[in-house]
Formats: sequence, structure tokens, C-alpha cells
Amino acid sequence: MRILYVYLLAAAGAALAQDSRNTGWIVIPASEYSALRARAFPVERAPDAPPLDATLTRVDYELRIDDEIASGRATLTIDVLKDGWVRVPVPAGLAVREARIEGKLVSLVRGDGALSALLPKRGRSVLQLDIALPVVSSGGEERLLLPASASGVTRASLAMARLDVEVKVAGGLVAERSDAEGEARWVAFARGNEALAFTWRRKMEEQKRAPQTLRMRGSLAQLVALGEAGAARFRPR
Repeated sequence: MRILYVYLLAAAGAALAQDSRNTGWIVIPASEYSALRARAFPVERAPDAPPLDATLTRVDYELRIDDEIASGRATLTIDVLKDGWVRVPVPAGLAVREARIEGKLVSLVRGDGALSALLPKRGRSVLQLDIALPVVSSGGEERLLLPASASGVTRASLAMARLDVEVKVAGGLVAERSDAEGEARWVAFARGNEALAFTWRRKMEEQKRAPQTLRMRGSLAQLVALGEAGAARFRPR
């Protein structure tokens, strides 16, 4: 019994010594703790920021020619890709009278020599501009140039109260032509990011020729001449 008691005391002492070695604190830097925690509980990767703040998706022109001025409306469809205020450039060369979004007047700001619209929220916005552009005349031709832009689609509708003109388009393709109530209308789409140019001139009328008398074509085969001496022989008696 004494031997068993001594063995139990020795075992209890060993257990107490092992417990005393397992208790205590381990101190590591906060950066190492954060790294270990991130490895133990990985989180999903945050999405990458968009490469652009906004994109000019589409531009639509509705214009009418009055003498040397083309006036009407330009509708810009803009997709904003980030939160907060975003600056979107307006196509260069447009004389803007006023700008509206959802029927409300908005202000355009000028920076680096170009006009820009400030949009406050993410999503799609439709900016409507009342604009005017000059019509240039040269050598019997008239020309209207619409500026190039970074939009994916550029569509232009041009109307004029003249039916006696021939219209050519450079930098794009004519999709439609119609005449109604004394007004001619053309619809064209720009090619890529090229400027779209309309050029027109009056149709050339055929010149009326004066009526001419009927003529017959002939040729001289033989010429015979009769003198006074030869004619006396055949003089009747």
C-alpha cells in the first residue's frame, strides 16, 4: 500500500508540472496576427474598379437646315460606371444653347477648351442638347460637318425644305431617304469614330437644245461641165 501511495503522488506531481508548462501567454505583432487570421479565414477578392468613369454609348442628331445654319437637338446616352460626380465631355464643335436631363436644366462646365457635363450618380443618363452648327458654302456646294466622338453609335437625321439637291455622305453610310410635304430628309450612321459630313448641291438640269432641220448626207461622184461649143451641137433646129 505504501508503494502504491508513493506512485500516485509521483503521477500527480508530473501532471501538475505538465499543466504548468501549457499555461501562459504568447505575444506576436499585430501585423503577423492579421496575416495569420487572413490565412485562416480568407475573404473574397474585391472587384476591380472599372477602367473608365463613364462611357458615351450613343449620340443621336435631329437637325434641320435653315439658310446657313443647321439647328436642332443632340441626344447623348451616357452610362456612368462609378459612384460620385463624373465629368463626361460633349462632342467638340457644338454650339450648345441649353442642356437638359429628364426635362431639368443642367449646367455644362468648360475645361481644357471643351464642354463637359457633370453627372452625379451611377447608371444611365440621357443628356439632351439644343445645338446649332454652321453650314459652309464653297464652289456651288454646301457642307455640314458633325464632329467625331467616342460613342459606340452615332446617328444623324438631316432635313431641309429643298427637293432639288443631291446629297453625299462622307465618314458614314446613308440608311434612309424620304420626301414628304415639300421636305427632304436623310438618315445616316457614322463609321466608327469618324466625323460625319453631309455635302449637297443642286441637281443639274439637262440643257434644252433648239430643234434643227432634217439634213441628208451625200457625196459627189462625178462632175460634168458643158461649154458653149458643146451645147451648140445639141441646140434644137
